[in-house]
Amino acid sequence: MQPESQRIIGRRMSYLLVAVLLLFVYLLQEVENSFPGMDVVFAILILASIYVAGSERKWLAIAVLLAIPTLVLSALSSADEWPPDTLTFIYLGFIVAFVIFATLAVIREVLLADRVTVHTISGAMVVYLLIGLAWALLYIIAEGRQPGSFSFTAVAIQENGASVDLLANLTYFSLITLTSAGYGDIIPLSDSARTLATLEAVLGQIFLAVLVAWLVGKYLSHSESNS
Repeated sequence: MQPESQRIIGRRMSYLLVAVLLLFVYLLQEVENSFPGMDVVFAILILASIYVAGSERKWLAIAVLLAIPTLVLSALSSADEWPPDTLTFIYLGFIVAFVIFATLAVIREVLLADRVTVHTISGAMVVYLLIGLAWALLYIIAEGRQPGSFSFTAVAIQENGASVDLLANLTYFSLITLTSAGYGDIIPLSDSARTLATLEAVLGQIFLAVLVAWLVGKYLSHSESNS
């Protein structure tokens, strides 16, 4: 029988992983006027993250404090208009802050796990995807502040619903940068975009080298202690 902490981690990570995967399904679709649906999925991600952070009052309080203005701004901002206005920039900033918080909350749960299980690995997968999501939003902010920060050599950004196309394409760019695939169809041009892309590529390799090695080491340590 697994310890209670393992059962809690497993259930919460499963909910959060489903929410994150559902969010990426929306983000990677170039569908006009899809932002209302994305706002709903962002709300699901926020609620799932609050559930994960609820194991301690301090983390739960921070999650709620970030979630309330984020949800309010999602209703007030016009994220489907491009270039974004000041309110939309603030909304994107709060989403980035919440995604970073969710990443820290999940990695904390992973590191505090009693032993490595499939649920611990699910938590590591969530962290990896949340890093990609945070950088996709940062790329959107960079492009909004300095249009032309990215060169789209193999994709067309429609004038109508341009922010939707940008979000889908920059989410794709974030994931291939995180994995160091680098197909070259989207190229960062501005200094801020190039800096963000470099940091993400380095962070992706550090994640794989450090966290995965830590998980393997903890699994082997637990196996030896039971042998």
